[in-house]
Amino acid sequence: GLAEDWEVSEDGLTTTFSLEEDVVFHDGSTFEAADVIYSFERLQGDSSARSADYASLTGFSALDDYTVEFSTEALDVNLLAKFAYPWAAIVPEDAGEELRNEPVGTGAYRLENWVPQQELSLVRNEDYWGETANIETVLRCLRGT
Repeated sequence: GLAEDWEVSEDGLTTTFSLEEDVVFHDGSTFEAADVIYSFERLQGDSSARSADYASLTGFSALDDYTVEFSTEALDVNLLAKFAYPWAAIVPEDAGEELRNEPVGTGAYRLENWVPQQELSLVRNEDYWGETANIETVLRCLRGT
């Protein structure tokens, strides 16, 4: 969703994404190609439960602040679909380990409050780059009555 356009090479081994500009994360930081690289390094990391999904990727690099190139050694006809998996969401390069308890993204809603196993509340992201969400607050209570 953060790519405004993409191009697949004639041999199918290289995919180049032109990224949306003027996108900010929920923490106010600017979304750039470096964040995409960081996010896919995380996905390919040893501790990632989803590393097998991206095993075909042999390289990725930022060509500039808003262009990213991905490479494979063999054709992976499912690669574009894998980029759309929910766990392929892009996170800020400086997110660190606190991301587990304080998620940061670029979506239409941002986390307002979270008490694990009890409550989750989201508020509309007024800086969202896409169409403004119609609902201002989403609250999910998980505790029993």
